[in-house]
Amino acid sequence: MTWLKKNKLLIILVIVFLLLNNLPYLAGIYRSATDSQITYNGSPLVNEGDYFVYLSYIEQGQDNIFIRNLYDYQAEEATLFTPLWFTVGQVAKVTSNVISYHIFRIIFSLFFIAVLWWWLKKIFDTYKKQLLALAMVLFANGLGVLFLSFWPNTDISPINLWVSEANTFLNLYQGPLFSLSQALILLVFALFIKSIQESKSGLIPLYGLLAVFLFISHPYELVIVNLLLTAWAGLEYWQTKNKEIIRHLLYLYLASLLAGLYYIWLFQDPSMEKYKEQNIVSSGHILEYLFGFGLVTVLSLVGVYFSFKNKLLENTYLKFIVLWGLAGWLMVYLPFNFNRRLANGWHIPLAILSTLGLIYAYKKIPNFFKSGLVAVIVIALSFDTLYHIILYTDQTYHDSREANVYISSDRKAIYEIVDLSINDDDIILTRELEGNRLPGFINARVYIGHGIQTWQAWEKNEETKKIWTSQEDISTWLSEHSIDYIFASRKHIEEIDDIKWLADEAYIAPIIDDTDFIFYKFIQK
Repeated sequence: MTWLKKNKLLIILVIVFLLLNNLPYLAGIYRSATDSQITYNGSPLVNEGDYFVYLSYIEQGQDNIFIRNLYDYQAEEATLFTPLWFTVGQVAKVTSNVISYHIFRIIFSLFFIAVLWWWLKKIFDTYKKQLLALAMVLFANGLGVLFLSFWPNTDISPINLWVSEANTFLNLYQGPLFSLSQALILLVFALFIKSIQESKSGLIPLYGLLAVFLFISHPYELVIVNLLLTAWAGLEYWQTKNKEIIRHLLYLYLASLLAGLYYIWLFQDPSMEKYKEQNIVSSGHILEYLFGFGLVTVLSLVGVYFSFKNKLLENTYLKFIVLWGLAGWLMVYLPFNFNRRLANGWHIPLAILSTLGLIYAYKKIPNFFKSGLVAVIVIALSFDTLYHIILYTDQTYHDSREANVYISSDRKAIYEIVDLSINDDDIILTRELEGNRLPGFINARVYIGHGIQTWQAWEKNEETKKIWTSQEDISTWLSEHSIDYIFASRKHIEEIDDIKWLADEAYIAPIIDDTDFIFYKFIQK
């Protein structure tokens, strides 16, 4: 009880965050509960396509720790090692894929906050400053909405509007992989630094195992963690000549080598090699970052100045945060075709440094302007976050764009028929949105479904539309591509009426053929 009383402001802040962060999901649950004709599918309104990929991982994870890419019809082997999705899948057995997904998202969000709070207590000397820094990390956002209001026709899109891992609020809103990855990044950093600073060699196996798990779960973190800890260790060795630092780095590199060997093995699989080849996520114009972080950019630089001016860098944890905040600008433009991914977690040090910048600015300005300055900064920092909360909540409740966050009772019944009709190795011909969603609910491969997971997705999509509306015998093409079934719905596939001619072909056995859905079995000649 003493701890609860002492930390009631912290608890209130965390509760407010959880409520706002989950408000769109609560709106979806409420709408579903009041309408018996629909079921909420739990999709976030950022990177929706990826959500169904994760559901397909959970579906497979119920039975196996190794899974395959259901969005590549040629992926015959289960080569992806997924301890995270296996764990989520085990809980899904007694709940559902959607419920388990969000249970772990919330658990890992709390885990992230706990690790972050440990860091903040190492950096800030008062409870109020720690609370302020926590609020900055959780709620501070960029100025993307304001930018597009002034330049609506530009090709520049601030990252806080679409790169969820670059913003803490949206990162924790999206899913368990993202919240866990940032929590583990902070934890590996903390254990590595603590093991050296306090000569605790017993922490080496712990951060080594956590690093391997992190690198296997989210490969881009291998680059982030190694670059930053190597740079920090180099600075520490230069200042202290402590040879133990070299030993700790070698253990980190050993963990990285183990994860690297896994990926060398993984990419021997043709399906995963194709995925790697087209999974290009490069950084755009620097204005996308400047406006994507908004006022956090300016305040973080003020925080760096404040840290140097007041000799605060004797605190090695703050020194690391300064290093991360500054190095981020270099990392996102390194010559990698995935350099945008290196922004994962970067918002954390920038927000922490912004807290220092805000404290410094507050001390420097005259008392008369203090209240006005605080109000302007709070509004500027939180506007985009509040905008997203309101927008996503409204869109979820009304399903007012092509998000399709609800499953109709008819579609749910159709999915059950499809699931009962197919075998695990069957391949379903569908396309675009239909193919993206289907593996999230049905454990079957699709010919086309996800822009990155499906090799040459755009070409396959155009090919499929042409093939099944050609009015010509396509049995040879279906056989060559090992197609077992054809699935389409009016909601997602506009040319459904032009496909129905197939039901009269000798090589097709219609299982479902009504106004809104078709599900045909291909009969091999």
